[in-house]
Amino acid sequence: MDHISSFIENGIIEFGPIIDKKKCAELYEDVLKTRDWSENLFRSQEEVEKDPKFDKANPGLGVFNLAEKYDLSFIEDNEIVKDHLERILGLDYEILLKKFICGVPPNWVPKWLMPEATRKVGANMGRWIKPEYRDITYFRGLEYHQDLIDHPGQTGEYVTFYVYLDDVDIGMSALNVVAKSHMYGATMFPHCLENEDKEACTIDYGPDENHMTTLNTKVLPAERGYAFLWSSITLHGTRPQTSDKARISLRYTFKKNDNNKKNELINDLLNSSEGPLTTEEGRDDINLETFEQVKFDKVLR
Repeated sequence: MDHISSFIENGIIEFGPIIDKKKCAELYEDVLKTRDWSENLFRSQEEVEKDPKFDKANPGLGVFNLAEKYDLSFIEDNEIVKDHLERILGLDYEILLKKFICGVPPNWVPKWLMPEATRKVGANMGRWIKPEYRDITYFRGLEYHQDLIDHPGQTGEYVTFYVYLDDVDIGMSALNVVAKSHMYGATMFPHCLENEDKEACTIDYGPDENHMTTLNTKVLPAERGYAFLWSSITLHGTRPQTSDKARISLRYTFKKNDNNKKNELINDLLNSSEGPLTTEEGRDDINLETFEQVKFDKVLR
C-alpha cells in the first residue's frame, strides 16, 4: 500500500528513514547540550504546592520554543515530506506548531512526584518542570488521544508529523497507534477503549460502549530519521518510559491554509468518518478550572 492510500485507509503513514540520519544526530546532540537532563529539570514539591498552575507550561508558536531556534530545513524542505503534505493539505499548507518532545525516564522523576505522575491519564509533565526549561514538552506516557484535543471547537484540517532524532526502542516510550481509529470522527478524551490484546495487537474502540469496533494497534520502535504522520482524529499515545535513556523527538503540526477552500485529501479523510469532526471541550478527565484529575482509567500503563 502506498503512503497516501495508507493515510486515507488507516489515518497513518509510516515513512521509514526519510530524514537525514547524520543531521538528526547533530540536532539531537545540540539539544542535549541545552540543559542538565536529570531530576534537576523539576520544581521542588514546595514550589509546586505553592503554585500548582498548569497553564503556560508548554512551548507555543513563537512562544519560548527551543525548536524554533534551529535550522530545520533538512526536514521541512525534504522532498518526500513536502510532496505528501501538499497532496494531503494543499500547496499552501502552514506550520501550526513545531516543538521538541521528551519522554521522561523513571530515574529523573522525583520520588514525591512518581505516584501522581503514574496516576495521571494525560501525563504531560509541564506543570512540574522549572519554567526556564519549558521550551520543550515533557511527558511520561500519554494515554491514547487525538491531537484534536489541543484545538477544541475546531475542525481538524491538520496532521501531525513526527521524527525520531535518535534510535527508539520499546522501552523509550515508542509511539503506539490505532489504525482506522479516525472512523468515528472526533470523540471525547479519555476515549472509549476496551479489551486491549497486546499479543493480537487489537483494541475495541467506539464513540460509546454500545458502538465498538475491534481495531489493530501497532507499536513503532525505529531508528533515528524515521518519520510518521497521522490525522488529527487518529488515536495514538505512548506507554511510560522504562529505559533510563530519554527519548527526544521532533513533532510538527501542519495545517491546511485557512484561505484554501478546495476539497483536499485531508477533507476526504475527515468526511469519511462516521462521527462529528470536532468537540467543543475535547476532554473531561480534568477540572479545567482547578486542573484536578476526575477520571483515572488508562490503557497505556
